[in-house]
Amino acid sequence: MPKHIELIARGIIIRDQRLLVCIVSGGYCYLPGGHIEFGESAEVALKRELVEECGQKIDVGDLLACHEHTFHATKSHHELNLTFRCRLLNPRAVIVSREPEVTFAWLNRKELKAADLRPAAMKHWLHKVWKTLLSNRPLHPAWIPQTPSH
Repeated sequence: MPKHIELIARGIIIRDQRLLVCIVSGGYCYLPGGHIEFGESAEVALKRELVEECGQKIDVGDLLACHEHTFHATKSHHELNLTFRCRLLNPRAVIVSREPEVTFAWLNRKELKAADLRPAAMKHWLHKVWKTLLSNRPLHPAWIPQTPSH
C-alpha cells in the first residue's frame, strides 16, 4: 500500500466548561472527527464524522489549529489535523458512541491534564488556550509543530 498523508478534520466542542473527547479501548483519547474524503470539504467531513460517530449534528466554526503528527500503530501514520471550534445543534444531547471501540467523555481542565490526549502537542496547546476557548473569544489559527509519536 502506498504511503500517504491522512487529512483529518477534528472538532473542539465545549459544554459546561468541559471538552468532548473520544476514548479508545487502549485508554488514550483524541478530539472527535475523522478523515476527509477526496472531494469533501473539511467542514462537511467533520459534520459527517460526528453523525457517524455519535449521531449528533454540529455547526462548524473557525479553524483554530493545524497540527502535523506521525505515529506507528499497526502501521505508520502521517496526519495533518485541521481543528475547528464546533457547537452541538442540540446542546443538551447525551453523547453516545455508535462505534464499539470508542466512548465519549466530557473532560474539565483538570481531567484533561491527567488524560492521555493525543497528540501530546494538542493537549499542551489546549491547556494554553483553555480560558480563551471557554470565553468563546476569537483565536488566531495556530500551527502546532510535530512532536515525537507515542
